[in-house]
Amino acid sequence: MDWKKNALIALSALALAACGGGGGGGGPDNPDDGDTVTYIVSTADVPEVNADDEAPGFDLDGAPGVAATDRCDDALDYTSPITGAANVDNQLSANVIGLLGGMLDGGVTGAIEEQIAAGTFLLLMEVNDIDSYTNDGSVNVRLILGQLPAGTTMAMVGADGRLTAGQTFESMTVLAEIDGAEIDGGRFEVAADTLPLSLAVDGMDLTLTLNEARIAANISETGLSDGEIGAQLAVSDLVSLANMFGLGVDEMTIRGVAQPDLDPNADGSVCNAISAGLTFEATTAANL
Repeated sequence: MDWKKNALIALSALALAACGGGGGGGGPDNPDDGDTVTYIVSTADVPEVNADDEAPGFDLDGAPGVAATDRCDDALDYTSPITGAANVDNQLSANVIGLLGGMLDGGVTGAIEEQIAAGTFLLLMEVNDIDSYTNDGSVNVRLILGQLPAGTTMAMVGADGRLTAGQTFESMTVLAEIDGAEIDGGRFEVAADTLPLSLAVDGMDLTLTLNEARIAANISETGLSDGEIGAQLAVSDLVSLANMFGLGVDEMTIRGVAQPDLDPNADGSVCNAISAGLTFEATTAANL
């Protein structure tokens, strides 16, 4: 596996891991009286901003961005292609993904789907204590890096390359745990102010921190659909991630490409984090 695909997997795993860590609400709940369902990410994409100025993600800074000032955090905002929500912060899609996708045969989506089909990029989300798939004020989540059992191969469905539901996987690493996530109007929602994440790719280890992480998806007994994730990544962590794959880039290079838009200094001249967003779908897997 070359560094380009490693980097892509790492970025996707970081964003998907945004679903762990904190948030939620609701009153007292019995953790043993609801359904437990394990979902596996079957597709994920970090699309470029489209012609309608749409990009996945969330309003991470609580302010509209119109690029009318010299402040670094006044970057253009976008509209969610899934919910139609305004003020989406996603400079990763605006400035980075097009460059990375151009280095990969089949682009970003093709590279992710290739790794899922090969069984080398398996992200599982175990959701338990589901009392209702419409409205539930408190469900618990574990995000797990999975693997195929020895001697098995991935089962796919049709020419679209989607995963067959109900397959059995093994847990390699629990990436994050959260109590008190919510289901509101059939949409699963999680938020985390801060999430430290230990990431290992091809034997290399790195601890990164996601801030203002959010995830939402339509949830049912059979899968997660119209999934959307947003988070901010520190510039220093992006430099570490790039150098983890031998790119030898410095902070100035990262800033020139990524155009950070979050976590500004006192006068707004320098931002220390970049906004990111992606879409995903998930089918069910056998419970671990």
